[in-house]
Amino acid sequence: MADDEIPHAYWKACFNLAAQSTTGSTTSDVQEIDEEKRAWLCDALADYSRNTDPALLMKKHMKTLLDISHQGEPNDDQTRLIEQALEALIDLTGDSDLAVNFGKIGGYQLLKWLLRQSKPNLKCQTAELIAELAQNHIQSQQALCNSHIMPVLIALLKSDDQLIIVRRKALYALSCMIRGCSDAVALFCGLGGIKYVVNLLNAEDDQLKTKCCFFLHSVVDMSLLSMIGCLIEKKDETMQEEAVNLLHTVVSNSKKACLAMNTTDACLKTKFENLCEIWKAEHHDQVSFQI
Repeated sequence: MADDEIPHAYWKACFNLAAQSTTGSTTSDVQEIDEEKRAWLCDALADYSRNTDPALLMKKHMKTLLDISHQGEPNDDQTRLIEQALEALIDLTGDSDLAVNFGKIGGYQLLKWLLRQSKPNLKCQTAELIAELAQNHIQSQQALCNSHIMPVLIALLKSDDQLIIVRRKALYALSCMIRGCSDAVALFCGLGGIKYVVNLLNAEDDQLKTKCCFFLHSVVDMSLLSMIGCLIEKKDETMQEEAVNLLHTVVSNSKKACLAMNTTDACLKTKFENLCEIWKAEHHDQVSFQI
């Protein structure tokens, strides 16, 4: 590692330590470091930074995963290395800056490869890593959506071949991806993810069913009105009519939805009223919806 590749913070810490240790020294005591000592210091700092600097550690573990991904199906020794790398990355990506760096150095493509591995423990660890990357981090959530990882997670939900623990972890990852991110919710719904979560309510595992209920509550709470709005915009008149019926039922039975219609979703109210006016004209004022 060259001098300029050693993180600045390590040189600064080294300088501060040297300054403290030479406090009280006279000018004549200070000597320029010779090349041998300089080389030793650089090697020592490089070795220390490689094993302690979070950004360098992330690159190191990413390289391990990347090297193995080019060698086909991992053997047992390689699987252990993958597990160790994933465990370290889960810890590192709790830092929001490192979560962003993960994507910049090509991490998202590796996630898809890891989710498709045959070993359940690798799927579970990868889903945990995705959850850590996405949790309360809108930039990472959007980047994950753009990396086509969501369809792979949904595939884990709908496959009967997956263990319950794999489905739990996949649902957890999806939950973190959509939390507070309307684009992610729209993508999830567009991929048909809702029906697979609903299907899991029939699972025998109570913990999984509880997580499904929480997940569905989050989706509905965030985006039900916007989803209905998308249906209303469809050209199919039958679908429009059913969507308006649904909207009327939701708003009539929910003070929160009614408030949203008159504030944050005011444009949806306008669409609703315009459609009602059109249908009144077509059906001679027989339409009686009102919000």
